[in-house]
Amino acid sequence: MDLDLIKDYIEYEQSIAENDTKVFIKEEYVIPDTLPDVDNILMLDVKPMITNREVGTDRVNLEGQLQYTILYMARDGGATEAHSVVYNGNISESIDMVGAQSNMYCDIELNIEHMDCVIINERKIAIQGFIICKCNGYNINSFEIVKDVHEGKNIQFLKNPMTVDKVMEPIETELAGKAEVKIDMDKNECLKVIKYNVTIGKKDVRVYDGGLKIESTANVSILYKGKNGRDLFCISENVPLYKEVTVDELKPNMEYFTNFEVQSFEHDVRQDDMGESRIIDVDFVVKAITQVMYKEEVEVIQDVYCPTKLLNMDIKENNINVIQGHGYNESLVKGDIDVKDEQLKPNKVIMTTGTVCITDKNIKKGFLFPSINIPKGAANHIDGTKLCQSLGT
Repeated sequence: MDLDLIKDYIEYEQSIAENDTKVFIKEEYVIPDTLPDVDNILMLDVKPMITNREVGTDRVNLEGQLQYTILYMARDGGATEAHSVVYNGNISESIDMVGAQSNMYCDIELNIEHMDCVIINERKIAIQGFIICKCNGYNINSFEIVKDVHEGKNIQFLKNPMTVDKVMEPIETELAGKAEVKIDMDKNECLKVIKYNVTIGKKDVRVYDGGLKIESTANVSILYKGKNGRDLFCISENVPLYKEVTVDELKPNMEYFTNFEVQSFEHDVRQDDMGESRIIDVDFVVKAITQVMYKEEVEVIQDVYCPTKLLNMDIKENNINVIQGHGYNESLVKGDIDVKDEQLKPNKVIMTTGTVCITDKNIKKGFLFPSINIPKGAANHIDGTKLCQSLGT
């Protein structure tokens, strides 16, 4: 007997493949003719950014950019002075990932394991180290179920209620940040921007009927070299970010989490009404990627009976992922940075930054225990602190 079946599709996210790969970086650069010779390297800051990714059979092709900011000391007679130089490099890597297919999604994370800068000669430096590429490929799979039968008056069903987790495609949007950072009169004018850092602080993401609202605050820190002197100064500004995205399928009861990535940053130093270089215009773009999940109640037919006809039912088992929940936690990280005996003692901190990298995760009795590493490179800013002391001598 032919039946008019009422069907539904169950969609779920399935992790297909993952792999972590160390990528060795080695570059050599020449100091521009407009800058003095290198005497001592103080700091190396590396900002990685993914520009393109392609998923193929058992392989992921990755392209990206690396921005190197180097702060070094130069001698001019008997005095020393700090200078900075910025280089841009490229990264192109093919990563093995068994099970990867061209139609799947792939999350890629780049983490700096360590990066060193060494002096080849007074006009040439070398940068070398390792970057860890974490790849996770997943598919949005689906299978078909029968919910009911049209005009099945003589048919009896045994149904089981079931809760299914459904995952939407990632919602990607860009938040533009723009600010006019002013330098107070107690600091020197800006001669040159040495380094910048953008930290995404307070985040407020809300889902409502048919849309998504993202609010956040970005803290922009700028390290610059002052005019008429050898001192370095740091200024900061909180920049509000806001964006609303229309997505018809969104509902307030859905679960979600959002990741933020700084995509680009531009700055321009200009003069104020007094003709002094005390205004730094900044423009940057932050990419927000929101993963949305929701639960749906469905009734699955377990058995069927008809007193007048013999019915055969094809039963198939499918393994699907279940979202158990999500949580948030804040931890206070404290530690000491030792200054070597042969180095000058710092008298004040100019600028501090830190990068957090999750190296391992363990689940025990309902608790998640992540292992977190803060790279030693984040402590290199102590050299900038010692720079203040040396410039004061």
